[in-house]
Amino acid sequence: MYIQGKLINPGEDLSECFKIRKEVFVEEQGIPEELEFDDLDKTALHCIIFSTGNEQNEEQSKAVATGRLLLLEDGTFKIGRIAVRKDERGKHYGDMLVKILISKAFECGAKTVMLSAQVRVVKFYESIGFKTMGEVYMEDGIEHISMKLDQQDLCRTCQKEK
Repeated sequence: MYIQGKLINPGEDLSECFKIRKEVFVEEQGIPEELEFDDLDKTALHCIIFSTGNEQNEEQSKAVATGRLLLLEDGTFKIGRIAVRKDERGKHYGDMLVKILISKAFECGAKTVMLSAQVRVVKFYESIGFKTMGEVYMEDGIEHISMKLDQQDLCRTCQKEK
């Protein structure tokens, strides 16, 4: 299997990203479309993960996961809109996607990377090194909690993986 991560700069075509988000958030989770897509999409760096049978068969690639990265302020970046197609979950695409976005954030000078996690996937983000902050809150009818990752947390997570 051949897996490719692609960064999409502001102003470039986001149609594949939007298809996945519509499938996961709007159709599967019932989030209203007008809440899912916002003006932040215009300024965010997006990432999309493609899967193909093999390296020579790129034209038959399938978009399987997407997410976005925003610069907030003072060296803080926010990862959001992480979506993996239902039939592609459990294949580590989400892990690859989040790690690409984290890498890009720190490459761009991040001190901290934040995200708003659906409570049901907190363990996934903790396995990467994120830590919960504050209390659970409701967003679009779904329980969420804020999470953060700083460089020291990331280094500790990498050392555990050795």
